[in-house]
Amino acid sequence: MTEDQLQIAAMRWIRLAYPKAVSFHVANERKTSPMRGGKLKKMGVLAGVPDIHILEPSKIYCGLFIELKTEKGRLTPSQKDVIERIENAGYRCAVCRSLDEVIDLVDDYFG
Repeated sequence: MTEDQLQIAAMRWIRLAYPKAVSFHVANERKTSPMRGGKLKKMGVLAGVPDIHILEPSKIYCGLFIELKTEKGRLTPSQKDVIERIENAGYRCAVCRSLDEVIDLVDDYFG
């Protein structure tokens, strides 16, 4: 499964399983010209932001962020940095490599 396919499957499942949860994806991975990329950066695009955001608190965390990777995919330095910053801010953040991992994580998060 490609990362795009995993993204689509994960969002489809999250929205079916937890329809009232505010969940979304920020399209940071888009290809663009250097000029447009500079403008997007000035507008607030942040390299390393995880793929899925769920803005619903749990008993412990303020919200949940999920970074999706293929089996062989690796975190970039900016992803490692942003994940650490998100966790330090009181959010749950995890890397998932399959739909089963997403399902287990989200079900556990909502308890």
